[in-house]
Amino acid sequence: MRLIVGSIVGLVLLVLIIWGGSRFYYSWQERHVLRRAAAYLSGGDIRAAGLSARRAYQLNPESAPAARMLGEIAEAAGERTALEWRRKAVQLNPKSMEDQIALAKCAVQFEDFGTAERALAEVVEPARKASFHAVAARLAEARREPAQAREHWMKAVQLEPNNKSYQVQLAGISLALPEPGVREAARAQLEGLRQDPAQRVAATRALIVDGVTNRKSPEDVLRLAREVQEYPEATFSDALLYLDILRQMRHSDFVSVLTKIEKKAPERPNDLGSLLSWMNKSSLSALALNYSRELKPELLAQWPVPLALAESYAVLGDWVGLEQWTKANSWGGLEFLRRAYLARALREQGKTVAAEREWNAATKEAGSQARLLSLLTRTVIEWRWTDEAVDLLWTLAKDPAEKKEALGSLYRHFSETADTAGLYRTLLRLVEVMPEDLSLQNNLAQIGLLLNADPERAKKLASDLYQKNPTEPAYVSTYAFSLYAKGNAAGAVQAMETLKEEQLRDPGFAAYYGMFLAAAGQTEKAREFLNLGAAARLLPEEKALVDKARSRLN
Repeated sequence: MRLIVGSIVGLVLLVLIIWGGSRFYYSWQERHVLRRAAAYLSGGDIRAAGLSARRAYQLNPESAPAARMLGEIAEAAGERTALEWRRKAVQLNPKSMEDQIALAKCAVQFEDFGTAERALAEVVEPARKASFHAVAARLAEARREPAQAREHWMKAVQLEPNNKSYQVQLAGISLALPEPGVREAARAQLEGLRQDPAQRVAATRALIVDGVTNRKSPEDVLRLAREVQEYPEATFSDALLYLDILRQMRHSDFVSVLTKIEKKAPERPNDLGSLLSWMNKSSLSALALNYSRELKPELLAQWPVPLALAESYAVLGDWVGLEQWTKANSWGGLEFLRRAYLARALREQGKTVAAEREWNAATKEAGSQARLLSLLTRTVIEWRWTDEAVDLLWTLAKDPAEKKEALGSLYRHFSETADTAGLYRTLLRLVEVMPEDLSLQNNLAQIGLLLNADPERAKKLASDLYQKNPTEPAYVSTYAFSLYAKGNAAGAVQAMETLKEEQLRDPGFAAYYGMFLAAAGQTEKAREFLNLGAAARLLPEEKALVDKARSRLN
């Protein structure tokens, strides 16, 4: 019995030792492979780094460090798959605020602003350190909100006063402000930071952008751009900036510099795609296609080169060429985008049925993935495919994470196109999404009254908002309109006259005040305010009401 029991205990111990040793070995191997991937990445060997990181992920698919490393590698390569790896890292380690900030930074890089905003919102207050404000600043810059960006850069500098890279960014964004004193101080600071080898490229780049934006001496701007090229840490983007300055100046060095860049670009697919995209934006799409014909087919198949070349054909209006290009290539995880470009090529050639088939396939392949639908939406908006963009935005509005931004885009579209029914439909959803926004409720009440859609709800909403804030001009106007809709023109005039004279003379309010005055029989005064209201931007239903009011004056 002792022998049997001892054998069983020994066997269990052996199994435990083997199991524990195996786990230790795999854990050690994972860490070793990740260190190797990091070394490859720091040395610029992205391919080797990717192979090592994928090996680590194969060893442990639940490894947040492996997902994090794969995200870093994809970012360095300029691949949108970086977003998926960053999301994976957050899923595997949801309490990591660093991973949330890294996801937000990656989302800004790939212009997925909704994801960036949500990731930043997940970062709790104690973790909102300098790196958080740096990403928030970049998001504000991408959304063209310089004042907000500067505020975040100031906080980042306050939290890390010795971080000179933050100082560069703060000075750079300060150059966009209207105050001359602030701009001059920022330029002086950037000139000082140019003496630091670690900051000289970023500081000089900011001065170049400022020089181009504010039309400074072309020779000074060119001198700075040339100087950056001599720095070993300069990027491919700096080379393109230098090339663009030469092009705008019609400089004799343009051709030789372009030739040099064309030879270097094929070393990295992202650089090649950037060069082709720059050619498209610089009215050199024909040159881009000629240049691409000299490159090896395997280079042209690497992302993002296929998209850049598709855009070259589109810019030139070579729809046959675009059709051939999109039929002959596979775009991997972005097949839906290839089909969309093929649909465009077919539609432009009048092949309506085939184009519709490809477009349906594109939307089907994008499926319900908000990220893919967002990319497809941005693409068709650039093509001015309005109906398709609106359909996609309504689909995005069903996604919990995207609905706020999608509905905002729809609201802007229907406002610009004066589509009152579309505005009403959008406002119904926006009020559900943002019930605390009183201005949206006021707009819903106003549009509801214009369309006579659920008028009782609209009148009650207008009354409630007026009771909450009887001095807010927009609420007063809508409440007065609700009285007018009930047939109480005198009450509408009385409500409007609680506003100040300068408020009543605002074209938008003047149009409504004139309308109420005309209904109340105050002809001369009505004529004055209806004339002031002629400058207002009105919806069709509002114009009809104003025309009706004018007819009463004749």
